[in-house]
Amino acid sequence: MTLFLRSMRARRVGETARYCCPGNGAGATRRACSGQPRRPSSCLLVLVVLLQLAWLDLTVQSAGAQEATDRVRLPLFRSNELEIAGATPKEFEFYLPRHVMAASGGQLHVLLRPAKEPVPNTALSVSWNHRILLLTNLSSRADALMSLQLALEPSWLRGLNTLAFEVVSLDTNATPLTALSRAGWSLRKSECYLEYAFTRPPFVPELARFPHTLAEERLLAPEPELTPTKTASLFTILLPGVGGMSHLRAAAILAARLGQLTYLKQTDWRVGPLESWKLESQVRHTVVVARREQLGGIELPLFVASALSALGPGQGMLAEFISGPPAREHRVVLMTGADEAGLELAALTAGSAPAMAALADNPAVLNQKPSLIAPGSDEVKPLSVDGLYQLQEVLLADHYGRQAAYLVPSGATLEQVRLLFNIWMELGRRLPTAPVLWPEVVTYHRGWLPPMERLQNRNVLAFGSVADWPLALPPNAARPALRMITVYDETVTIQGRRQKRSELEPTLAFAQLMPSPWSSTNLLVLIGGWRDYAIPATEQLLLSPATPPKLGGNLAAIDVLGRATSYELRHVASESFAERLRRMIPAGVGREETAKRTAAHESRRVSSQQWNRTLSAICGAILLLLVAARLILVGHQSRLRRRAFAAERATGGTA
Repeated sequence: MTLFLRSMRARRVGETARYCCPGNGAGATRRACSGQPRRPSSCLLVLVVLLQLAWLDLTVQSAGAQEATDRVRLPLFRSNELEIAGATPKEFEFYLPRHVMAASGGQLHVLLRPAKEPVPNTALSVSWNHRILLLTNLSSRADALMSLQLALEPSWLRGLNTLAFEVVSLDTNATPLTALSRAGWSLRKSECYLEYAFTRPPFVPELARFPHTLAEERLLAPEPELTPTKTASLFTILLPGVGGMSHLRAAAILAARLGQLTYLKQTDWRVGPLESWKLESQVRHTVVVARREQLGGIELPLFVASALSALGPGQGMLAEFISGPPAREHRVVLMTGADEAGLELAALTAGSAPAMAALADNPAVLNQKPSLIAPGSDEVKPLSVDGLYQLQEVLLADHYGRQAAYLVPSGATLEQVRLLFNIWMELGRRLPTAPVLWPEVVTYHRGWLPPMERLQNRNVLAFGSVADWPLALPPNAARPALRMITVYDETVTIQGRRQKRSELEPTLAFAQLMPSPWSSTNLLVLIGGWRDYAIPATEQLLLSPATPPKLGGNLAAIDVLGRATSYELRHVASESFAERLRRMIPAGVGREETAKRTAAHESRRVSSQQWNRTLSAICGAILLLLVAARLILVGHQSRLRRRAFAAERATGGTA
């Protein structure tokens, strides 16, 4: 293109010289040298053509720069090392992003280390998406390192890929499975990877692929950064400073959908205020959750603003547009509605993968709640919960998360929403294949009880400080085991007895399991700390895989260090819950000192039990001796009496 422009400029110079130099024709020389101007229409036409060609040249150069081929090494599995047994095929599921385009030059690198004895007449089959890439004889090298470098065509790569290794027999009589089981290899993460070549086309709105479009960049950098920066996050969820139930439910549904993306890391997302939209949209993708009247500070494209202004009562809207210059493009996903009902309708649609895939328009104006994907899919499996060791399973009663309800105080701050967002994401992680996720979120405050119809037939996690727990319950509900009047009280009532808070660990989070006051067949779990529920100990309680084995009963406590204790309110115990707290989670003491104290107490308890058993045995033996002596004495007296009666009868007396 540059050479073409140069030739055009040379042609213009040649034409000027022809008109201005004598000898090129009398008429032409007279017109050029007499000072008569050329026709303006020809000059303008040439100028327009030159400008268009220059713009086309710049566009081609810019597109070529944008579509430069990048390369990245992607590990095939997460663990540092794993083994392949010969008897059974080994398959790996491998995700690749769809916002980039695969290019030529991709290669699969695998180094197999022998882990078992060689087996003759065997071969190794390597396949990618059920396409056999290699079938190599292992008879001569089953006991040596095997390095595989296999080229992958761009057309073979898709979003979800399957890499399979299988040992097959070359013997017509078929090598027995017992022989194949003796073959095996070990693979190391650093030696097995996909060298992925790709280009980055300009962003285009892909609303139907939400939420994958927000997080797929993580697939190109699966290893976390050692020192994450403020701009390391991939996307930000923007919420109004003061939101209602619809905002929180939209955030819960959004978090649950994002939690299904197993490759997403906690540092990949942020929760921020709506007012920071301009700054956030310049450095990362954004998801805006707000009602229509709250979007005044958001710069919307004309096609989005027009659809938004035309929304009627109860209507929701989902939209996506690209913000920023070509070199710094970012996606903006808008989840909004004309009112609270409209915003909730948009959230329910975003929570349904089939409904999102069926969206044909952008922006998408929503008028009705999406339906479930199949008849009978609303069936709920009964969930049996015996104690708090099942706390992290309470909300998994159905496959769509509709039996999960979160009860939170009104006016949640951004810090509280950040904690809740983590908890909501965990629901999606536990239900990774659910096509629909619709958890419920309800708020409460002093003087206003939560609506009963939104909590019926659901298991409920109720969050709040210990002082807030009674506010979340209807008047006829059972009272919590812990009670405080205000968060500033210096005492707390535990099992009807007042205790000084200064004697208890200040970072404690509590959980109490009880029947739901809204449904006879469901459960309620109260969760919170002394002053707030958004504390690190709450995350330990609900998110740490090490917590459930420490819990039991229907009342539990845990602190920021992970020290936990449980209590069964339905049984009579030798110590109260407060006494157990002081013993198992002493205030101001570290984990090691607590372990020492617990071990010493356990030693004393075991010693005391041994002494008790010894004393019981001694006392039993003494009692047995006394009873035996008494029996012997009674028997002796009985014999003496009989002898006396016999002697009296012998002398002629009367007995």
